[in-house]
Amino acid sequence: MSFVIAGVQPKTRTLDNAPRRCPRCGLHQAYTQRVDLDSDEAGITDQPQH
Repeated sequence: MSFVIAGVQPKTRTLDNAPRRCPRCGLHQAYTQRVDLDSDEAGITDQPQH
């Protein structure tokens, strides 16, 4: 027996509104974001938004 829960996604929040240099492309379009997986797990990531 197996089941799939669809539509559950982690919440992504932007921590700093000032863009930083993207490590991949070099443009100033990367923002510091926090990904809330659930109440016990959280990670800090730099994800470019372009």
